[in-house]
Amino acid sequence: MLVTHRTRLALSLGMSACLVGPAPGALADSVPPAGAATQLTLPDDTLDVSPDGATLLIRSAVDSACVVPLSMPDDDGPCIAIPGRAGQGVFSPDGTRFVLADRAGVTLRQYAVVVDIVSRSVTHIDADFGVATPSTTPGTDPPQTAPAATTPTFGGPAVTSSGAEPGPSTPPAPIVGFAWTDTNELVAWSLRAISRVDLASGELIPISTLPDGSFVWNAVTGGNAVAYQVVTSSADHGQVVIADVTTGMSSTVTLDDREGSTVLDVSGDGTHLLVNTTDLRAVKPGPLQVVDTAAGTVSTLDISPGGLITAGGFSTDGTTVFAVVAGGQEESPLLASIPVGGGVRSVLGPADNTTSGTIRQTGDVLATIGPLSAKTQAWRLVS
Repeated sequence: MLVTHRTRLALSLGMSACLVGPAPGALADSVPPAGAATQLTLPDDTLDVSPDGATLLIRSAVDSACVVPLSMPDDDGPCIAIPGRAGQGVFSPDGTRFVLADRAGVTLRQYAVVVDIVSRSVTHIDADFGVATPSTTPGTDPPQTAPAATTPTFGGPAVTSSGAEPGPSTPPAPIVGFAWTDTNELVAWSLRAISRVDLASGELIPISTLPDGSFVWNAVTGGNAVAYQVVTSSADHGQVVIADVTTGMSSTVTLDDREGSTVLDVSGDGTHLLVNTTDLRAVKPGPLQVVDTAAGTVSTLDISPGGLITAGGFSTDGTTVFAVVAGGQEESPLLASIPVGGGVRSVLGPADNTTSGTIRQTGDVLATIGPLSAKTQAWRLVS
């Protein structure tokens, strides 16, 4: 089945004769002029693109996902099946691991694993950190659940597994998202808590737990920090907490435009937030804002006059903002860039307006990632 799936993948990329040993740039449609970006052609079931742009993490069925390295023979590509739905998959920044999780919105049971691509080992994530403590009223405790009967397995060589394999559960706040920091730490969040994942044991190490009456609206990572948006009412998205993933030390920033604003990214040094004031639910255009986390000052980036901004992110060095722009004066969706300090925008190439969320840069590859991303999209920058 893996060969058949790879064949279908190759055909969708227009390169059925190049499954073994293509150059990393083989995903690109064409070579654009300097200062532009080539949009990579990806299958609809792509979950993520590796940092070097040469490997895809694809959903091969509702309950499995495969790593498809274009430079390896068919029978060497690890494929893993998990109980549940392979709804989110994200490569680590160094490309050696990926996290794979089912869809938290589809089933109350949260199932997630970290896969080491080189060793083909799997670590179960203790995903039920939102389970309520037992009640003091007899007969009101949730029923005990039995351990799951299945274990993630690779197609091909046997897989080693560590961590406690979770059974079915009904936690009040299951994990709804994962993100890797630039230092290859894995962060998980529910509606009520932010945690770091111990990659050896799968344990969740709490960074912050939110009180009743508030919840995590969105979370992003940059450097060794996680920035998460705390919502206390439907009209107030204004509080953003920036926490060091290792130490837990945090600071709070209050956004000026609270209604409909979404934090898209945090810079690698933690000094700036990228905020999208476009309200995609109400289809209400709004500009990008860069917030200085120390001074609290806000600058507006004129990258999409009257248009909808559906995705955005900082460059690796923090000097540039990338964004997907749709509508307004644009005839078709496009990828654009603009200096963080403001200035003239540059149009880098075409985009797909079905994408949303954060744009991650690793080397010369851009990719949309995160739980807000409805469809993975990627580009290769050409300098």
